[in-house]
Amino acid sequence: MEELKNEVSDLRGQVKALRLIVLATMATFVIVSISFQVQYSQIRSYYQSTVQSNQEILLNQKWQNSEIQRSLSMIQELLPD
Repeated sequence: MEELKNEVSDLRGQVKALRLIVLATMATFVIVSISFQVQYSQIRSYYQSTVQSNQEILLNQKWQNSEIQRSLSMIQELLPD
């Protein structure tokens, strides 16, 4: 009978240890998941701002190109054939 009580006591200790391990694993998983979400948000934000900057640069280049073409046309009109 005493042997069974000792075994039950040992098993309870092992169950407590397993619960702590599961809890620690779950906490680690939650922390890692949150960290990944934060990193994903930062990367997505950077990507979106980069895309917007590239679109603005492209528009600016198109405007500059049209101005250069206009200036070239004006110069060609002034030059004798």
